[in-house]
Amino acid sequence: MMKPSFLEDVEVIKLITKSREEFVKGNHCKALEILEDLIFDHKKDKDSWFLHIKQGTMFVKLEDITENPDVGFAYLVASVQCYSQDVILSRLCAMGFYNLAKQLGSVSYYKQCVKKSKQDLSVTYPENTSPVARSMLQELKKDMKKEFNTLIRDAERMIAGAKTSPLSSESKVWEPKKSSDLVDDEIQELRSYWMGLDIKIKRDFMKVSIAKLKSFVEGVHNREGRDVFEKVLTSAKADRKWTFWMCRSKCLKKLSSAEECKNHFEQQHDADFKNASKKDMVQRIGKDWARKISVGAWEPVDTVAAVEMIKNRLADVKAFAPKNGWSEEWPLDADEDRSKLLKEIKLLLVSLCDHKILPSSIREWLMRFPVQHLAKLDVSEQSLIDSHLVGTPQSICFLESHELNQILDFLKTIKCKRNDGTDLVCRAVDSFLDHTRVKEKIDFDPQFSFLLLDKRLLKCKDVPFDDEGTINVFDPNAHYAKAPAQGDDIISWLTDYNSVDTIFPRPIREHNFGIWVAVLKAVQFTFSFLGKKYAKKYLVLDYDAALTVVENLCMSEDERRKNLLEDQWNRYASLLCDSCEERVSENSITANFFLWAVRDVLQGASHPTFDFLDSEDCMILIRQRKSLSDDIALKSIHHLKSVVTHKVLLIDSKILLIDNSRITLLTNLTRLSAFDNRTYILRLLKPFLLNEIVNMESNAKSDIAAAYLLLEEEKKSRSKKKKNNKRNSTSLSTPLDKTVEHEPSVNLEPGVTSPSLKIVKEDFMEPEDTRAGERGRLEISSNTDNQEEATKFDPDMQNMPREDSLSEHMESASGEASARYNSALDMTLKALLNIKILKEYLMHNMQPFQDHLEEPVPSALQTLFTAFVSEDIKIEGVYSCLLSDLLVSVEEMFSMVCVEKLSDADAAEVVVAIFEFWHCWKYRERESLVTRLFTLEENERMSCIKCRSRPNYPEQRSHGIVVAADSIRDLKCALGNMKFVDILKVTRMEYKMLCDTRSGGCGRTNIVHHIISRCPPIFTIVLEWEKSETEKEISETTKALEWEIDISRLYEGLEPNTNYRLVSMVGCSEVEEEHICIAYEKNRWVNLKRESLVGEDIGNWKSVVRFCGEKKVRPEILFYEAARWMA
Repeated sequence: MMKPSFLEDVEVIKLITKSREEFVKGNHCKALEILEDLIFDHKKDKDSWFLHIKQGTMFVKLEDITENPDVGFAYLVASVQCYSQDVILSRLCAMGFYNLAKQLGSVSYYKQCVKKSKQDLSVTYPENTSPVARSMLQELKKDMKKEFNTLIRDAERMIAGAKTSPLSSESKVWEPKKSSDLVDDEIQELRSYWMGLDIKIKRDFMKVSIAKLKSFVEGVHNREGRDVFEKVLTSAKADRKWTFWMCRSKCLKKLSSAEECKNHFEQQHDADFKNASKKDMVQRIGKDWARKISVGAWEPVDTVAAVEMIKNRLADVKAFAPKNGWSEEWPLDADEDRSKLLKEIKLLLVSLCDHKILPSSIREWLMRFPVQHLAKLDVSEQSLIDSHLVGTPQSICFLESHELNQILDFLKTIKCKRNDGTDLVCRAVDSFLDHTRVKEKIDFDPQFSFLLLDKRLLKCKDVPFDDEGTINVFDPNAHYAKAPAQGDDIISWLTDYNSVDTIFPRPIREHNFGIWVAVLKAVQFTFSFLGKKYAKKYLVLDYDAALTVVENLCMSEDERRKNLLEDQWNRYASLLCDSCEERVSENSITANFFLWAVRDVLQGASHPTFDFLDSEDCMILIRQRKSLSDDIALKSIHHLKSVVTHKVLLIDSKILLIDNSRITLLTNLTRLSAFDNRTYILRLLKPFLLNEIVNMESNAKSDIAAAYLLLEEEKKSRSKKKKNNKRNSTSLSTPLDKTVEHEPSVNLEPGVTSPSLKIVKEDFMEPEDTRAGERGRLEISSNTDNQEEATKFDPDMQNMPREDSLSEHMESASGEASARYNSALDMTLKALLNIKILKEYLMHNMQPFQDHLEEPVPSALQTLFTAFVSEDIKIEGVYSCLLSDLLVSVEEMFSMVCVEKLSDADAAEVVVAIFEFWHCWKYRERESLVTRLFTLEENERMSCIKCRSRPNYPEQRSHGIVVAADSIRDLKCALGNMKFVDILKVTRMEYKMLCDTRSGGCGRTNIVHHIISRCPPIFTIVLEWEKSETEKEISETTKALEWEIDISRLYEGLEPNTNYRLVSMVGCSEVEEEHICIAYEKNRWVNLKRESLVGEDIGNWKSVVRFCGEKKVRPEILFYEAARWMA
């Protein structure tokens, strides 16, 4: 019973479908991986052609979309190999060969195209195939005889044209585009900074703390990234090598060396030709003979004098001491013609050796010439052995000019190159490996707590590739003690990501998988050509054997004639004809070869012919030449023997030429199979080090700014000499050359019970220097009575509406929606609702809060949250109605907590009011929503630079910071390419305190250090504007902002790289005269429309900056979300 097809397996069909879907989605490696695994499992199935055509079609599509033409050619070769696996795919295979031939101008591929096209015209398709494959089979059965006859004619025309002039090639050299993540100005600043560093700092920079790097990895790539990093380190410690080899096929075998990997491919994945027996395999000459050819003088020997020495002074000849097979004792001939011929022969043989296409059969053929020549001079083979002339090319120097010409003419017919596209595939491999090969060594200290970078990075750019990846252990201090630090090439290295894997982490099998499979197919592609050459060689050898039988029959007739009269002799032709008559009835392969050989001899053929005519037709031709003279027959035999010998030798050299392609492709497949863990390490290490040096530079700028502030303070203190108004924990403001504004923080004290808000001005030492537009902390005052009154203003606020009442609620509010609108409230709510962690928090905590609220919450706010969590808020019109309803509640509450009316409030005041509402959103056992998500618990520390006093100040709570917009703009202009977070840091340096004399201090003013122990999920920055900025000033301010900040540079007590990313911001547009909200949605920035959650696309961050400048939008509130929450 026939085994059922794998195409009847449901799971297989699912995998084939998944492969197609993954390819459509752009996951080409995954698609190829699925098919490659299926072929591995079902390559012997009768319907395996279905998988080959699927994979071949994928390679054709990849060739079409690939930018690099070399890679595209590799994919095209792979597709032809897929189509060549089954005769029913001959049509596709012929078209593939035609495309290969067209790209290369290859006669060989045009010939294959003709052969496959003719094969397709006579192919028989299977009838009982799986229903899944039936439709594809119908496509293959379509009558395309006309088209393929045209294809055949085109290919034959190109083959004929190649005999007169070389075919043109369409292949082009591709130059990849280079890019850098940093702009030239930023790189140049880093170069300048690095050049100014002390050599000890530079050497210390080369020692990378594994603990710090691990923390950085976890912050950027989460737990998965850290696990991969730890696995890489564990492997490095165990193997003391960064590099290993892995087979990308389904076996996924890990290998320790390139040689082991190559052997694995040859033994397990058909990467070596095995269809010939060992004795028939073509062998290259050994290194010993190759050395003898190259080092010899190749001077003509005086043959007559040399033969006389061999015959009469053999003992002296035996005493010769040849060096590398060459003896200087032989007498030389001054024949210039022979000398020239020998030099040409040497050059050709050396070239064949260099190209590794000189087979041992040619060496044996060459050595037959001196044996035969000296035999004519009565020198025996034993004498040649005694004379050290066997096994050395010097014996060729004994030959005469006509023999040397025969050798030279033949050697000139051997081709040293094969136009098969192997060089293009190798270039394709290089283009992939250029991104993964590593030059820099990375070692460890004895405790494996530091990575030690290659000290050559300190002084030079061009270092050789370190493909071995051996790991050494050094004492860091001794290792870098004398390392010179010259130039700034390390900055180029840090910003060059060519040797870095752009995707981290990912399975090793996915690395270069597409090109890996293509090159494996290319290796296997050479086997079809090797098989054809060996088949042709066997054919010629069989013919040669038949020709030898013909020759022996003639020789036996010569022996018989010695005892007979001439009239009793048989003609060679008659004898051969009679022998054919005896064999024709055998109908065997041996008999057929004998018939063909006799026919060619009697017809005087110039080359052997294998036309496979009917044996009876062959006999008719033989009988017609039965009276041929012996001399002509004998001459024809010798000619055909010579031609056959040359054919076998040429086939051997061509086999080696094809095998060279196999070896080259196999070497490149092995290179692709190597994996260097340093590509993972560098993917983590370079951003970490770049961040470190950027931070070092920024800290240096901050230190300069701080020193300048202190210097200005000293100047003012000496010039004014006025008495300071001192108080405990007093704030001090000192302008920085009239550009640094006071930057108090938003201080909402969520721990107190009163919702009434007021703006409290800090008492500054020098109020005359304080601008009127500056604001102090936004604080909550304590007043329990006010709290009780606030909770009584709406008796229904405790009744939480259900989700199914939203439509009724919309109807009651729709009449008011058009009449009342507040853009500050609308846009601030949208900015808040765009924060991912806020939604997640509400989803997990809505029900507990509803059931156990400690204080009543406005019903409009509860309704809004309910719709937000359930996503009913996205229904058209819902948000508009909820906003109108909420506006009524907010106006009543706003009148209690603020001096201004809601209609007069800016976005900062609105967000304060919203935070106050959210303080109610709590119950006894849990902190409020605002405390949990927005609150910074900040400690201020001061260390007096004069008396070293360190007073303690109570912890303060805030929700972010307030900064003057013109301070940001002015500092950006004054300090150049400075990060936004460092600008914030400098503005905070102006906030100083007096060393309190009442507690033993000296009265000196000092910079305050800001310390936090807990990072809130959401970090808020409020910008204050003067409302009179020009479009240019608004644009310059917005350019200074950044969508990602590291608040560990702003606050002490945090791990490095505590990154926050901007998710939304509220701004006021002077053009539209109302507030707008810009939010980050689905990898782009959008401008959210009025009373709607629909966004208008803006683009990337640069587009946002341009948008704000054109629309004169002043960003007022920036909401940043912790990157670890977003991951």
